[in-house]
Formats: sequence, structure tokens, C-alpha cells
Amino acid sequence: MLDPTTLFTYERDVDSRSLHASTLVVTLGSFVDSGRVQEKLDEFITENHPNRLVGTFDSDQVIDYTAVRPPISLDQDHLTGYSSPALTLREVTPEGEKPFLLLSGPEPNFQWERVAHAVRIIVEQLGVTRTLVATSFPGATPHTRPVAVSRYAGDPKDLVLASPFPGTIEMRASFPALLIVRMAEAGHPIIGLAAHVPSYAHEIEYYPALPALFTALDIEGGPAFTPTRELEEKIAEVREALDHSAAENEQLSSLIKGFEENYSRMDGMVQHLSPGTDTPLPGAEKLTDEVEDFLKEISDEPENTDGRSDDRGPDSVG
Repeated sequence: MLDPTTLFTYERDVDSRSLHASTLVVTLGSFVDSGRVQEKLDEFITENHPNRLVGTFDSDQVIDYTAVRPPISLDQDHLTGYSSPALTLREVTPEGEKPFLLLSGPEPNFQWERVAHAVRIIVEQLGVTRTLVATSFPGATPHTRPVAVSRYAGDPKDLVLASPFPGTIEMRASFPALLIVRMAEAGHPIIGLAAHVPSYAHEIEYYPALPALFTALDIEGGPAFTPTRELEEKIAEVREALDHSAAENEQLSSLIKGFEENYSRMDGMVQHLSPGTDTPLPGAEKLTDEVEDFLKEISDEPENTDGRSDDRGPDSVG
């Protein structure tokens, strides 16, 4: 494998020895980002909390530009505004809270093992003790109920609150999934958080998932976030739009009603078996079938072409 220490470079004004964040939050894209939840979470963090760029990965080595087309503008008679996709590491310093690191950008197209190794080196070099990966899945869950968040980990003992994904799902791997496997193999605590987005809302910006992820991140030892008024307004707009669509579409209304009945049934079961869980899960059997069908469907489609991406010792990055 190529040297992972040459894949990531710290910014010139950053001394890695001065960074003391113990938590890493990962919002790297994956082949399915239902409701664009990873993208919206990344935007919420960077737009509402002071942050600075710590370092970047070499995009030319890990990104397929024909798959993740960078934006560029044609201004009458000349081209301008080219923006290359970037995998970035940022230090975020919420007011009154401990700083944490944010790894975001498009999913790497190439050299997954090398990128995962580089992330592991960064974690070890900066003293990160907990990594949380935020993702989302399409599910048989209604927008009229609280958003469920499943938790999984390289080592289940690292979970603060058990809320596993019901059943076994066979799917194509993503880089965040590989990262969880490799980090766990190296003995680093890493938690995956998967928000359940209504399958009929998969392609819209599903803002209602964000507060559920905020709660899950907080419980699992990550940073604490509070929804802003702007976010609450966007959540209300999404719910109102879906309510309107359901009122106008009998088939959608029937689907939502079925999801609600299934959700209520599973809610009672979950609360009886695990009264400490923060969000109920929709029906396991129905949810598993729904996700498997969805993943089989997108597995047959072409790849997504939208973009989103000093004494350190011999094993240090940059």
C-alpha cells in the first residue's frame, strides 16, 4: 500500500501539537445519503460554530472527477469559479463547549484503505479518543413520528445506548463503513449513527433528521448541538410540505398510515424491552425489507455524479 502519511497535509499555520480535540465527527459522503442528512449536518456545524481548516487530503489521488463533477461557471465569454472537491479536517470550537474535529467532503473514490489508514494516524497523532460517523438510511418510517437513529460500532461495548439496526442488511460498502471496520481493528472507539429517513422523502433535504442526530451525538459522547430558529423553520416547512403531499396523494397517504401503524406497534415493543431508548424504531421486518429493496434498486443505477468531498514521528501525517 502507498504511504498513507503523504496523503494528508496540515495547513501551514497549523501546529498539530497544539490540537487537543478528543472527538472526531465524520460526515463524509457515502453512496446513499438519504435526505442529504450528512450534507445538512455538515452545513449546520460549519455555519453555526466557529471553525478553522486544519488540513486536507490530496483530492487528485482519491477523487474521480468524472464521478464527482466539480462546479464551474461560464460567465459569458470566460470560465470562472472552479471549485475542486475536497476532503477536509476542521477544528470546531462551539461556544462554551470543548473543541472537536470534523472530517467532511465527498466519499473517496479511490484508495479507501490508504485513506482509512491516514485517518487512523490522524486520530492517534491528535489524541482523539472517540469517533462518531453520521449517516442516514431510507426506511419504512413516517414523517409524522420522531426520527429514529440506529447505533452500531466496531465494538458494541463502546455504545452508550444500544439502538441497533433491526435485522441484517446486505448492501454495498461505503467508505464510512470501511473506516468503522478499520478503526475498530486498530482498537479505536468508533460509533456509527444512522438516521432513518422516510423512504418517500429520500430525495429531499430532510431537516427533521438533524435534531435526532444531535441527541444521538450528545448521548454517545460527541458534541452537543441546539437547533437554531432557522433550522426549526426548515423542519416545519418540510413537514408541512409532506403533509400537503399526503393530503393530495391517496397512495402516499395510505403508505404513511401503514408506516404509522407499524411504528406505533414497534414503539410499544421497544419501550417495553428497552425503556431507556431515546427514539423508537419502526417495524424491524418491514424496515429491513424496505431498505434492502431500496439498496438493490440504487445498486443497479449508474454511480451518482453529483458533488458535495515538528517531531511527529515516523507515522505522522503531512
